Amino acid sequence: MKAEKTISDYQSEIEAALDRLPVLAAQLPPALKPLLRLAPRKGLRAQVSLRRGTTAKDSRQVKQSAPASGWLPDSGFVAISYLPSSAEDDRSAVSTVEDVQDSPAVPAQTPESRSGFNPIAMRGEPLSQTALRERR
Repeated sequence: MKAEKTISDYQSEIEAALDRLPVLAAQLPPALKPLLRLAPRKGLRAQVSLRRGTTAKDSRQVKQSAPASGWLPDSGFVAISYLPSSAEDDRSAVSTVEDVQDSPAVPAQTPESRSGFNPIAMRGEPLSQTALRERR
């Protein structure tokens, strides 16, 4: 019998997908290219937190061992933060955002975009539109 996935499993899958985005940049359809902005930069790794709440201020982390079916995008948030990667993460990384920076889909980085990383909370709408709105 197959075990039900947990919140921790979902968070890990999303983190791994964010790490793989730059490698897949050339294969992404134009509508998904803005997701490359969420890929961790060189030396960083994404940390994803699935949260419950009506606003980002009052959201709470969902218990890691809870069944993944207990979290829904329309009633929760996804918080993405960026932390320094470990040496093991660096060895396993095949490509980073900088590796595909010359691609027309990835905008050039400005000094402002390099200054820091702010987690963004997203609620029940397409990820790319939310990310674009948060960056304005």
